[in-house]
Amino acid sequence: MTTLASIRTNHLSLECPCGHQELIPVSYLLETLDGQTDVTTVVKNARCSLCKSKGLATFRIVFVGGSFVAMEGARQKG
Repeated sequence: MTTLASIRTNHLSLECPCGHQELIPVSYLLETLDGQTDVTTVVKNARCSLCKSKGLATFRIVFVGGSFVAMEGARQKG
């Protein structure tokens, strides 16, 4: 279970079967949703703004930023 609070600096990439794609900042979702809301709950309730279907999107959690910052987050203590 991935909560919105645990990925607050990331984005959700949603793709509807109709081909419509959207990249949504998680910080935007946190303005109206609780931080403990699960990502799958968000996706299940998402409605496509193009074809109006609901709950059919596939998703990816995406980091948008510089590669240095991403690599810093991947650092492991040895």
